Order: sequence, then structure tokens, then C-alpha cells
Amino acid sequence: SLLPLPGWEMGEEECEGGEDVWESPADDPSEVAGTPASLAGLRIDSTKAGLSQIDKEHVNKVIFEMSKGSSFFLNEKRKEEIISRRVEAMQAELQNRRIEDDVAVAAEVEAHVVQMERDRDLSHTWIHVDMDMFFAAVEMRDNPSLCGIPIAVGGMGMLSTSNYEARKFGVRAAMPGFIGRALCPHLVIVPPNFSKYKAAANETHTIFQVYDPEFEVVCCYESG
Repeated sequence: SLLPLPGWEMGEEECEGGEDVWESPADDPSEVAGTPASLAGLRIDSTKAGLSQIDKEHVNKVIFEMSKGSSFFLNEKRKEEIISRRVEAMQAELQNRRIEDDVAVAAEVEAHVVQMERDRDLSHTWIHVDMDMFFAAVEMRDNPSLCGIPIAVGGMGMLSTSNYEARKFGVRAAMPGFIGRALCPHLVIVPPNFSKYKAAANETHTIFQVYDPEFEVVCCYESG
């Protein structure tokens, strides 16, 4: 898919960027119909750190207009239609439910809750470490001239991450670079250097191992 999932929560290590993965717009006007609010997969998730104060209406409009006709746009349109049909079917099923059915379901849920509470192991403390804007942070560390300006790591086909200066404009991970530039014309896009990121991640892993020799590596910028 063009953008990974609704919410755009692709991890940094998964979107290497650089490839032009968008296809030519569709010729059929019916395939690009809709509004910026009509396709959930095209709306930016402003709950990600650094995006809470963005102009969501503007960002969503830019994303929508620049996505129209792409394979991702058409796929999101199809998914929205499927979801709508499922909702209608569930609503119809709900109309036919009996009170005794709800009582039975509630009892089953309660039994599961009791079992989960019984099986919970609270003898360990779990700490999850997620290095913020990791790729961008490494680039800013190695090139201080990138500090204080909007930057993203990736390419025009896909961005892996962005710093907080870029996020003020709505630029974020798993967004095509050309949309990032449309939102922030002075965005600096830095080509990824994964060997450098891996080396930086290994430094953090060495520190984590001091505190927990059995720590788990989720990916190069996440551990628990």
C-alpha cells in the first residue's frame, strides 16, 4: 500500500523512502470523488507527538488533493465502501438482537475479565523505550545545521520520520516526500543512512543491557 495503514503508524525502520511509489492519476472522475473528510485513511492522525497544534483541515485538504487518483487513494475508497457495508450489516443485526442475547454476551465477557485478572502477573515492571524521531535525531546530532529547521528523513516517495519543526506543518512518517514539501516548501529531506542508525541504536542497547541483560529489542529504535 502507498501509506501503510489508517493512522499512518508505520515504524521508521519500515519505510526506507526514496522510491516514487505513487502511480498516475485515474482517468475516471468517479474514482476521485469525495472530500478530505470522506476517506479515513487520508486523514492525518494528530495524536502523534508534535502534531496536536496543526491546522488539520488544511493538512487533510493538501493530502486529499495530492492523493487523488493514486493507487492508495482508490484502495482507501474501496475500503471505506466495504466498511460502510459492514456497518450497515451490523446495524441490521443489532435490530434483531434479543435481550437474552445481550445478557449471555455480558456474562461471557465478565468471565473472560475474571480469568484475565486471575492470570495477570504483576511481579515484573515493564519499561518500553521508543526513541523519538530517532532517524532525524541522529541526523541532527551529526549535522547541527539541521537543528531548528524542518527536516525529514526519506525521499520524495516516502518519509521515514520528521523532526518537531516539520511536524508543525503536518509533515510526518509514512507520508510521501512530495506531500511533505507541499505542506512545508522549505522542508529539508535527508536521505536515510541505516547503517548509521543501527550503530546509534547499538549504543542505546549497550546502556539498556546494564539495567536488564534480558531486555528485548523490538526494532532499532524500540526496546523493552
